[in-house]
Amino acid sequence: MVLFLIDFFDIPAILSNINYELISWEVFIMVTVFSKNNCIQCKMTKKFLQQHQINFVEHNIDEQPEYVDQLKAAGFLATPVVKLPNGSAFSGFRPDRLQALA
Repeated sequence: MVLFLIDFFDIPAILSNINYELISWEVFIMVTVFSKNNCIQCKMTKKFLQQHQINFVEHNIDEQPEYVDQLKAAGFLATPVVKLPNGSAFSGFRPDRLQALA
């Protein structure tokens, strides 16, 4: 484990030296897709995201069943469930909603 000791008063100086134009903010915009095996709408959703070069993380509920209860608690009964960077979520293949991210 490496510890970096930074004087609290140096933080503004450090932040002022960051070139924010060089930061790729795209890596911070992440879509989460909850999918299932043999789900056509899941495949179409992932294909749309890939074709439009939209970063996403996939959680397959057949392989990761710990997400099933979380989705049910949120009111979702079908896949795919797509969680957007702003926290909103929807289910099904919705190119109209996904297009807003492209």
